[in-house]
Amino acid sequence: MPTFYLRKLVRDQVLQRCLDDPQFTTDYVVLEPRDFKASLVAKIHEETDEIPVIDEKDDEVLGELADVQEALDALVKVYGYSKQDIITAQAKKTAKNGAFEKRAFVTSFTIEGENEWTDYFRKNPDKYEEVA
Repeated sequence: MPTFYLRKLVRDQVLQRCLDDPQFTTDYVVLEPRDFKASLVAKIHEETDEIPVIDEKDDEVLGELADVQEALDALVKVYGYSKQDIITAQAKKTAKNGAFEKRAFVTSFTIEGENEWTDYFRKNPDKYEEVA
């Protein structure tokens, strides 16, 4: 009898189907709030990695986007925000920083002298590799 480790957050009905199936012995835990938040973040990463990058609309793309949205909605709820809170925050950030309509992909920044941006980039070396 093989055992497979999932070690990931699953949807409620997936768990229930496993519990109802006599061929399955399912071990699971109910997560504490902090672990639940961390698992939702991991689930969002997992689901975004599954989005196929293709040039047209596709049912698989739509399904994966729906999975990302479900995990994101759960994270919004567990933090105690409403969808309106998110819409408001999104509008504020868009007004300040814009959206992604221009599709700009910055490969590097060269900064003259030391300033707040130099400090910011250096405090996040895992995200911003300093080359020179």
